[in-house]
Amino acid sequence: MRREVPVIITFVVGVIMLLSNFIHIPLGDYSLAKLAQEMGTWVIIISAFAVGLASANLIRVHVRNLSGAGKRFNSALLLGALFVWALVGIIQFHSSDSVSWTNP
Repeated sequence: MRREVPVIITFVVGVIMLLSNFIHIPLGDYSLAKLAQEMGTWVIIISAFAVGLASANLIRVHVRNLSGAGKRFNSALLLGALFVWALVGIIQFHSSDSVSWTNP
């Protein structure tokens, strides 16, 4: 039962998202397209939290590997350096004026 509920939710949301592109059914105050747009917004929010949780877990596991000088020390150090490099790139990218997110 624990595995079926997420699969059913994923299937229903996927079908609604797929049908919203092909079938235009008004559902009272909402249409299928508005419902799919609302679900898309929630998917973005939930996926952002999932990526944050995964990053925190990855850091937790590799900090534990860094504490002992075992065989995984080098890979944990490399992952930490790549993580810092990615964060610096994201911060620099968002503060850059060379990228315009709006239409000219």
